[in-house]
Amino acid sequence: MYCRKQLVMLLLLVFSFTTILPVAHAGEGFRVGGEKVEIQEEAYDSLAKTVSGNILSAGSDPLQGVLLAALYERSGKMVALSTETFELNGTTPHSFHLSFTVQPDPNLHTIKLLVWDNLQSRQPLSAVKEVNPYERSVTNEEKLNPYLMFVGKVTRGFTDSQAEAKAVTVDVYQYIDLEAKTINSITGELSWDYGIGLNRLNTDRGQAVTGVLNAAASIDLQNVQIESGNAFGTVAVISLDGAPIATSRKLLIQAFTENYPYGFRPEDQADGTKKITAMGGAPMNVRNIDAKVTLKEIADVSKVYALDVNGYVREEIAGTEANGSYTIQLPANTLYTLVERDGIPDPYVHEEVPVKEPVYVWWEGEDTVVRENFPATSEFDANTFPENRNLLSGEDWLAFGQQQIVEGAEPYAKYIIDVPEDGDYSFFIRKFWKHGPFQWRFDEGEWKDLGSYVLLDSVAIRQYLSVNWIAQDNVALTAGTHTFEIKLTMEPDKRTASAIDAFLLTKDAFVPSSLMRPGEKLGYADTGFWAFEPDVVDWSSERRSYIDMSWMNEESAGQSGFVRRDGERMVLGDGREVRFWGVNGGLDTINMSQSQLDNYARKLAKYGVNMFRLHGMVFDDNGNIPDDRLDRLHYMVSTFKKYGIYTNISHYFVLWSDITKSEWYNDEPGTEFSDAYKQPFGLLLFSEQQQQMYKQGVSRMLNTPNPYENGRPLAQEPAIVNIEIQNEDSFLFHTFNPSRYPAKVLKELYGKFGQWLVKEYGSIDAAYDAWGIAAKTWTDDPEQLLMQVEGIGSLAGATGTDSTALRRRDTFRFLVELSQDFYSEMIRFVREDIGYGGLTSASNWITASPQKMEALERYTYEPADWIDRHAYYDAGHKGATTYSVTAGDTYKPVSAVQNPDKLPVKFIHNEDHPSMISEITWTNPTPYTAEGMFFLSAYSALQGIDGVVLFASSANWDTTVQKWPVSTPGMLGQSPVFSWLYRSGAITEAHAVAHEELSLESLFKLKGSRIYEGLNIDDYRK
Repeated sequence: MYCRKQLVMLLLLVFSFTTILPVAHAGEGFRVGGEKVEIQEEAYDSLAKTVSGNILSAGSDPLQGVLLAALYERSGKMVALSTETFELNGTTPHSFHLSFTVQPDPNLHTIKLLVWDNLQSRQPLSAVKEVNPYERSVTNEEKLNPYLMFVGKVTRGFTDSQAEAKAVTVDVYQYIDLEAKTINSITGELSWDYGIGLNRLNTDRGQAVTGVLNAAASIDLQNVQIESGNAFGTVAVISLDGAPIATSRKLLIQAFTENYPYGFRPEDQADGTKKITAMGGAPMNVRNIDAKVTLKEIADVSKVYALDVNGYVREEIAGTEANGSYTIQLPANTLYTLVERDGIPDPYVHEEVPVKEPVYVWWEGEDTVVRENFPATSEFDANTFPENRNLLSGEDWLAFGQQQIVEGAEPYAKYIIDVPEDGDYSFFIRKFWKHGPFQWRFDEGEWKDLGSYVLLDSVAIRQYLSVNWIAQDNVALTAGTHTFEIKLTMEPDKRTASAIDAFLLTKDAFVPSSLMRPGEKLGYADTGFWAFEPDVVDWSSERRSYIDMSWMNEESAGQSGFVRRDGERMVLGDGREVRFWGVNGGLDTINMSQSQLDNYARKLAKYGVNMFRLHGMVFDDNGNIPDDRLDRLHYMVSTFKKYGIYTNISHYFVLWSDITKSEWYNDEPGTEFSDAYKQPFGLLLFSEQQQQMYKQGVSRMLNTPNPYENGRPLAQEPAIVNIEIQNEDSFLFHTFNPSRYPAKVLKELYGKFGQWLVKEYGSIDAAYDAWGIAAKTWTDDPEQLLMQVEGIGSLAGATGTDSTALRRRDTFRFLVELSQDFYSEMIRFVREDIGYGGLTSASNWITASPQKMEALERYTYEPADWIDRHAYYDAGHKGATTYSVTAGDTYKPVSAVQNPDKLPVKFIHNEDHPSMISEITWTNPTPYTAEGMFFLSAYSALQGIDGVVLFASSANWDTTVQKWPVSTPGMLGQSPVFSWLYRSGAITEAHAVAHEELSLESLFKLKGSRIYEGLNIDDYRK
């Protein structure tokens, strides 16, 4: 027993740790002397207000100490404490029971267990352990309700025990009512009625609703009431000053319905699908919002402003006060509305924005003063698409069709232009897609090659023929007359197709789109819609945008050191917990001009983005990286860093490969890959030759000095948050089929299986004896230890007890262990050989059988830091291509808010690992984009997903239907509010409502899991 003086000292000591515990626990420095005891089977009993469990010594020596159970508010303040002394002798555990004098609330408090040696030295004997405050009980159900992932967090663990899997859950049907079709989060903040299609979010600082808004006469939230005539949409209200909505002096309302390009036309089909009869074009249209927002018991509103799509004040609007509440009719053509209340310390002050006429030069591709070797007619000239030539500037262009260029007779054109004033001009070209390389120059200066570029827009003018704006280097010109010249460049043994519509020089911030010139807007809108045409702004301007969420980012990404893993969480270098809200982009991103990339990075930060996932083939199939690509990668990382945006590098995806061009293969008999199998799925996981190529490429990528960071290589760059080992490949998916490998490569795989069998059984004969006689029917060469490996299609069904099933399950286990060994080696390589200091993820792919294999796929990822997955919401799109949407395609409009089974925002967390969804979006075509960002933000926060990354962003706002949309009003346009809700902690992260402890032995027998995520990928990949 402790005397009063000792207890007072204990309380003082513990309270002194209150504010630093989360940070101290994040680093190994807190674990003085290592962990000497283990806390096991800890549980909380809400009726008895008791924490119980066992303490077990990690060694055999006698040990004594003190156990402390501390109850904390979410703010970090400790509100209750209970202590108990213990003695351990050998392997006998000490059972503990610690009671609180106050009733913990699972959604307001956390319970932490600390183990010290004594009160004087306070040396930790174990890491701090957080106790799950929910009452959970063992369940014998063969399948757990997957909607548990919408109730709270679901976790899994792995054990080498021979025991069968064990699962514990909360009382599932206290939160899920299948008859009423409702799902309530255990935190009480999310209320989902999927019967009528409404999902409500209620927190102190943020409240929102998504779904069929007109399904209810009024939608009541905690401080907000919403009435809407829209059949579908999302309305959200957040506090901009950090206070609860009830007392906040500045609120932001965000409302969205649906978007599609002007003139987009779907037609109803007899089978319930819709067929696209017209794709439409610029500008993107947004359906009018029809909604009233009432701020309940808030009558002291001083000003209400409609904001433009960049978040600048557009106009003041009036609301009405009645019965102590304030009602605002949202303007039909507005995404964002700002509300200011009496006594606000920083009110909006109107500032005049000077109107300046744009300064630019525009000239037509066909208006040449000299035209040599360009044919008068070709298969690409404007006469070949008379019904669409109006989509070209001047209804014509300079075309050269499918001919081989002769050296010395390259097609050449010259122009005379008048420049209005001195200055530095951005230079844009509108041309035929990525065809037709050429050189250009002004005033007989140095010829410049048409550099790597990004398609800034796309307008289809005929099947497989589109016209696109691209950007080139800036040009410094003086006022007056200048010459401009181009000449097509010869590509040996290639026929060239080229067409050039127009050129543009401009001194103003400008994003080219279709036929619009600087200062112009089309203004086209279908009935019931408004034209989404944001002013092109310089995001470095000090003009205040009320959707600016860049303040959430660090001033410089990685300013306090590398992001690191702290158990299941991510923390910044200074120990603060962090979540990542990101977007994907390909090599087009690094190919932007420097000024374009700089403005793009500022824009993403304003919309709440703090992670960019570069998803592109950095090095080729020989492990080589072009110098200019590496330089552009370095510049991109440095640019994003300046705005607090971390870079996640996804650099290897087998679909990018053409291994027939590899110098590491195809050079001797038995190593030649065929054109049919030039994308070598699974090869990297076992081929030492491919792994050497890979290591060469990764080493150059990470070790080359970055000239934009004083020579610091990416391996030492704390703005790199993650390196992915590979993207979307696995032995456990249908793409793994050894028959695709040439003979010598197949021999290497077979040899590894033979060696594994000898390690497991002692000899091949012993393995045959264990399997039975039928297992000898394969094409083995046991004397050479070459044992056949089958594809996953055969292995997935090996659940029986016959010889074939036994052998196939061993093959399956071999592949799983080989995968994990591969990831372990690659992570060792980047850390130890290269010296990389950041985080890693393994892969992110699905399996041939989610119930049987999903958990084992994630088990192979355990050597890495993040556990990653990909997830897409798909509306049944069927079409000619898998990667685009075109006229004639069909889709079936189904919302996730009415179909929980289709919701992709779900994760089963591996214990002690953070989680990330590095690709997710609501794929087009769908009329239900409005729900996407709500679900992504709310349910990622609820489940404790540490990073969510939208796929796939473009530098400019989309004006066409892109398959994987991000740069649309419905996705990026809703990002300000939903990035804030996700990143700020306004939404409570739940503790685990269900946990499954999985026996590896049981998993290798293909008994699988009680709960799993499923596929949630594009329908065409299922």
